[in-house]
Amino acid sequence: MVLLSSATLEQLARPGGGSAPAPAPASRDVAHLLLHMGLHVTKAGPDPVALYMAESRELLPRLALLGPQPSDWVRSSEQLEPAVLDAPMGEVTLAAVTVVGLPTLMAWDKAVTEEALATFRRVAVTDCLWRVGGHLVEEGQGRLLAAFGHPYDAIRWVTTCEPALKAADWSTALLEHELAEEVAAGGSGPGSAEGGEAASGRHMADDGADPDPSRLVFRGLRIKAAVDCGSVRSDLQPSTGRMTYRGGLGGAVQRIIAHITTGQVVCTSRAWHGYTAAAELLASTGSPPPPEGDVAAAPLGVRSLRGARDKVELWSVWLEAGDLDGSEAGSLFGSQELVFRGGAQLLSEAAGP
Repeated sequence: MVLLSSATLEQLARPGGGSAPAPAPASRDVAHLLLHMGLHVTKAGPDPVALYMAESRELLPRLALLGPQPSDWVRSSEQLEPAVLDAPMGEVTLAAVTVVGLPTLMAWDKAVTEEALATFRRVAVTDCLWRVGGHLVEEGQGRLLAAFGHPYDAIRWVTTCEPALKAADWSTALLEHELAEEVAAGGSGPGSAEGGEAASGRHMADDGADPDPSRLVFRGLRIKAAVDCGSVRSDLQPSTGRMTYRGGLGGAVQRIIAHITTGQVVCTSRAWHGYTAAAELLASTGSPPPPEGDVAAAPLGVRSLRGARDKVELWSVWLEAGDLDGSEAGSLFGSQELVFRGGAQLLSEAAGP
């Protein structure tokens, strides 16, 4: 086994060790495979290190001798991110989280906004995504796309991101901007949303039910999120060692993101039905409820999305116990053990042999 650090990988990617990166080769032209083995804490230092395994195609069959779990292939003090060989294939759930109003914030104060984006990534990825075994597929400025083996994990991720971000330690300067100020549902006047009109899209529910009037609607960067599931084609990206997914699922998630408004966390009906089926199975086997609370949902009806041929039934989802304020920052995940046991693995264990 040959392990590389991210710094070594970056150096190898430059022709002749120069300053310009080499063009990414096509998959068929690569004589060896690069596998992302996750983010690890090693004895060499306190900072996490991304590790990669380089393997020739001829020796790939030997990987089976390393053990059934890819997480056991690399020994470290702690693994923070799952490896690429744990990534889902075939039936996959994709979830996207996007920061709203980013161009305006960058034009207002670039330094403050970049600091906020670092907080956004830490909360959404380090504190939330990796704890449910999610795999980061694409990442841009204020934009995340993650893959999961089951809708259960994806919906839990997006619904925990919302309250965790509101409880994050945002700078005072950011909270003074109208796109990041604290807003409470109900009441009138500054700092309130009349009648809860901004509350995470749940005001759009078909039954007309109002959200909890005491709910903290916004605090810090505003987001919107979408989840959908389906069949995809997957491939290993030679230059990154990560899995990429092709097909219409990614486009479907992005169309939902473009359709919804600030604060909405939405999934398709097939994703929600997958979540409820998983939750019922786990409950029937006596599995303890998730410590961060239960997920609730309200139908948003059948919608026509721009660029989509067929209409899509959408559901608004939220974490019932996720009403955190700034004084409770970190309490959502502070005592939760970091394990890569997502819904797909839990369901397999619950179903038995």
